[in-house]
Amino acid sequence: MPYTFDELVQDLNAVTPYDWATFLHDRIDNINPRADLAGIDQGGYKLVYKDQPNAAERTMSAAGGRSGGGVECWYSIGLRVTKDGTISDVRWNGPSDKAQLAPGEKILAVDGQIFSADRLREAIRAAKGTSEPIHLIVQADTYVSAAEIDYHDGERYPALERVDGSPDYLDKITAPRTTPEKVDEAKSPGDEAAQ
Repeated sequence: MPYTFDELVQDLNAVTPYDWATFLHDRIDNINPRADLAGIDQGGYKLVYKDQPNAAERTMSAAGGRSGGGVECWYSIGLRVTKDGTISDVRWNGPSDKAQLAPGEKILAVDGQIFSADRLREAIRAAKGTSEPIHLIVQADTYVSAAEIDYHDGERYPALERVDGSPDYLDKITAPRTTPEKVDEAKSPGDEAAQ
């Protein structure tokens, strides 16, 4: 049974009175170029970028991650690259998109050297603070071309940083609701079943 926007707003107001029409329009109709960080800010944290991956990013990378064991440079040059150099994703309007790179292309060389994940990371670090772009040789089907990524801010990884003096609501929200039960080490799991 279909419903209208006004019916949805009316039903939500019946549960909890609020300006649901504005709330929904802001989140559905208005395009925001960034994620809404108000909840994080109000939770006592702020989003920062560091030059080293956080613990979660290191864990994902060790397990193969989104880039299949390749390079996760989404927040710097705007690429996800598999370990063989294939571009799996390009961040819209990021430095790699502006360099006209596209998913499916394969990076053959970085700054004149054969592609490797370490070589690409090294090129991102080396371009920091310089005016020299990152030079790539890429293959698309049977065509090979050069691309220059105009990026100079080094590696960037998102992290949450605690804001001193603010309420720690985010910690309270993410805290475990129960504590794990201690297992009696003298008994094995099969002992209870036998009793």
